[in-house]
Amino acid sequence: MWTPEQEKVDELKSRYNSKRADPVRRIMVVATIAAVGLLIAFIVRAPAERYDVRLGGEAELSRDGLTLGGTTNLPDGAILEYRLRHASGQGIRGRTTVERDRFEASVPFNALMELSSGDADGLEVDDFELELLFEIVMDDGTQSGEIVEQFGGSGARLGGEHVEQVSFGERLRVSIPVVDQR
Repeated sequence: MWTPEQEKVDELKSRYNSKRADPVRRIMVVATIAAVGLLIAFIVRAPAERYDVRLGGEAELSRDGLTLGGTTNLPDGAILEYRLRHASGQGIRGRTTVERDRFEASVPFNALMELSSGDADGLEVDDFELELLFEIVMDDGTQSGEIVEQFGGSGARLGGEHVEQVSFGERLRVSIPVVDQR
């Protein structure tokens, strides 16, 4: 027995089967899916623009302590970490901020004396090793949002001769010579 509801069901089945059987439509759907997949793969694998970062400086040992200074093309507000190690195995860490392409930091003489176990004769420039680091992810946080956006959350867009791969991404590390000015 025929009913209006049966006619609607038959019509829907017919439409469904005709769409399934349409090979052109199938090809278009498959091609669209493939194109979207390739686009996503390209975007994910596309190399990000790298910024050639320059960082250089010098450190002077004087009667007042150690003064570190230099220039960089990092943006204002970038945080640099310095690590000063003495031959005794002791070390000091500190931070400085880039302002107008420059950075400066100082370590007082009494802190240097502690590194050499109170021995003023232990304050020879050859006994010091000084490194300057620029990292996106630091021990106690990250750089500002603008800097993270520019260089990537793990430093993936850092470029230049002093970039190195570390467990959490990439960072910039430069050895700074210490000059005796006493």
